[in-house]
Amino acid sequence: MGDDQAIRLGVIGCGGFGLFALQHFVQLPGVELVGMAGTHREAAKRAAARYNIPDIDLVYISTPPFLHHPQAMLALEASKHVICEKPLALTVEQADATTAMCSSTCITASISRCGWIARSSGFCLSAGR
Repeated sequence: MGDDQAIRLGVIGCGGFGLFALQHFVQLPGVELVGMAGTHREAAKRAAARYNIPDIDLVYISTPPFLHHPQAMLALEASKHVICEKPLALTVEQADATTAMCSSTCITASISRCGWIARSSGFCLSAGR
């Protein structure tokens, strides 16, 4: 996490449900939206540069399920905490790989289900750290 108190949130997947969840994230005290990514990479990069979007602590993934595992792994490899809509992965092997990555880096990956966050490994991320 950063040195300040805010959790800097980046969102992958800004379609219907991503935007729905985003409305709730930005209302939480201590959460600051600092990045969004969609299917148009160049447009997302231009927007990030234009608004001087800083580094992030937490990535929320609400893309189609077949993208969850590879996107979560990329975020974890970049030392970001992850909240992923269900399913976290499409196979047991992918889920095991995600859990192993969390265990080896002390980073958290969580699965969101109906507004609740279920811890999958590591420690539970909270506004109080």
